[in-house]
Amino acid sequence: MNKKNIGIIFQGNHEWIAGFFYIKNLLVAINSLSQDEKKNISLSLIAINVEKNMLELFRNLVDQVVEIPIWKWLIQKGKNRLLKNPSILDYRFLKDYKFDFIYPYISSDNVPFAWGGWIPDFQHIHFPNYFSKREIQIRDLIFSKIAKYASTIILSSNMAKKDFCRLYP
Repeated sequence: MNKKNIGIIFQGNHEWIAGFFYIKNLLVAINSLSQDEKKNISLSLIAINVEKNMLELFRNLVDQVVEIPIWKWLIQKGKNRLLKNPSILDYRFLKDYKFDFIYPYISSDNVPFAWGGWIPDFQHIHFPNYFSKREIQIRDLIFSKIAKYASTIILSSNMAKKDFCRLYP
């Protein structure tokens, strides 16, 4: 059996420490699998605009680190704003790595790999006064893309699952 090439995206810095711990805990959990369970997995960290000192804390948890150059991230950020497209990273930036699955990812394109989306909560539905109209629109767009196109959807709680099932039957 061929190894499955799995990419885990980490985009962040010390200002989003929760994201750091989320990805770190995910990688630690994958590493806690038995050798027999891990033998068919090649695990990569796809680092987008990550501080070097944070990146070093992940290196021993993955088979390889794929650092996305800042210029590619800036192009993507500009493209997202221009096209009002909440894609994390254009899949063409990742084509040389031949990933079988990437998480967390957002796309409506016909990408050459399976991808999983993450929905932490629906706070913008329950507490709209804490969000701008633009933030609500972006969250709605992201979550609808995940519901429609993701091969795997991760929800952070049973409440999020209940909301998801109600909003995206």
